[in-house]
Amino acid sequence: MGQIVGTIDYAAAESSPYTVIVTATDPGGLTGQATFIWNIANTNRAPEVVNPGSQSNAEGDAVTLQIVASDPDGDSLTYSTSGLPGGLSINAVGQIVGR
Repeated sequence: MGQIVGTIDYAAAESSPYTVIVTATDPGGLTGQATFIWNIANTNRAPEVVNPGSQSNAEGDAVTLQIVASDPDGDSLTYSTSGLPGGLSINAVGQIVGR
């Protein structure tokens, strides 16, 4: 009995569907084949955000803190925050800014 084993690559959906041909050969050299279609669905993986570490500032300090994030699928990112100190916000390129 043959088995197809492994982990499907995250880029595999780009070439889906796949036409798979399986061949079995006996000791006498005779072969049999089966052909089937293998469809791979695209998996959307979560963005990865780098923790900027603890921050310390005094009241009235001007702040610019770049948040580093990437998407393993190459998708564009938007940014939002919660819990920031008053006077700070995050902009479209992932910078926390304010004064």
